[in-house]
Amino acid sequence: MELVRIGANKLRTNLGGLIDQVHRSECDVIVTRYIRPIVAIIPYQDYLAMKDALDTVRREREQRGSGSDRGPAGPRGAFGQE
Repeated sequence: MELVRIGANKLRTNLGGLIDQVHRSECDVIVTRYIRPIVAIIPYQDYLAMKDALDTVRREREQRGSGSDRGPAGPRGAFGQE
């Protein structure tokens, strides 16, 4: 499956097409803002399959008191530029 990285501004003009691609399981989408990954768009069935694990990760993050959205790659993210 392809991984598409797109800036938030560019996403606005391409959202319909990207949603169709994700729905057909042709790609996952990482949305970036100022080079940094902020959101992932994945097929709904994949989300349902991961929901329990996602809830656990979020609960653990809240318990640690980490309100930060910085990933392991630091402030620039792992995906390079938009």
